[in-house]
Amino acid sequence: MKKVRGELPFLPDKSLLIIIGGRMGRKALTGWLPLMLCLMLLPLHAGAETYVEGYAGFVRSATVFREYLVFTTHHPSLGTYEEHQTRGTFLKGVIGGAKLGMWFTPEGFPCYPFPDWMKYFGVYLDCSYHRQDFRYREGNSVIPTASLNTRHSFRSNGDVITLALMFAARYGFLGSDQVPFGRLQPYLAVGPALMITTQVVSVGSRAFTGAGFIPYAIAPGAETAVVPALVVEPGLRWMVHRNIGLDFSFKFRWAHPSFTFNYIDPISTTKESFTVNPQYLILSFQLGAAYHF
Repeated sequence: MKKVRGELPFLPDKSLLIIIGGRMGRKALTGWLPLMLCLMLLPLHAGAETYVEGYAGFVRSATVFREYLVFTTHHPSLGTYEEHQTRGTFLKGVIGGAKLGMWFTPEGFPCYPFPDWMKYFGVYLDCSYHRQDFRYREGNSVIPTASLNTRHSFRSNGDVITLALMFAARYGFLGSDQVPFGRLQPYLAVGPALMITTQVVSVGSRAFTGAGFIPYAIAPGAETAVVPALVVEPGLRWMVHRNIGLDFSFKFRWAHPSFTFNYIDPISTTKESFTVNPQYLILSFQLGAAYHF
């Protein structure tokens, strides 16, 4: 390459730059130009209203009307079966998750000129995970064919993944130059969700032979249910900075999964099954931090 006074020797030839620009320049400008214009048009004091948030908190499941799980185990070779009733209560746990959302304002990405009245509304995606373990229980079992009662034990461990699409409304207090809408923002969100939940159950009881009782244990393994759910979440957000927000919220989720467990009866060595239909009334408190852009 010929060295020319006033030019740097390591730069490519101008014709090469023209070729590269012709091939790639238009694609690059097409991809970056909207974002560059958006950032240039934003005033320095504008509040960023698209956000990503991470949160963690405390979760527990409520039991309404002392709900009982009712299921039956069969023994064809004996001609008997047991009807089990177990109190369906859950252990407390820890929840973690993330949100990706936006409020319908012109500020922040994607810089769309929403009408002014839409700034009170928004939408976000919410993904969360937590354990959903039943308390260990010992309950009563009925043997109808012999008009007898016996005892059983019930244990089940599981987890829940919730994917929710939430529609939110908010109001702002304590407006400032950095956050014109208001630093203090109470909100209420409602939306449908898809709940993916797994349970791993084990049952121990006694079968009646006519002459006495035979103890047995069943451990069918894991079963997964994918069911629709309803989510309601009121919360309170404090904007520490135009780009940083702290979020405290209470979340309620309801779903009604059904689990059918297939197993080999240890007494008759036949394929049997039983179904458990718990109600999930899940309450949680979360504290999160959000970055707004």
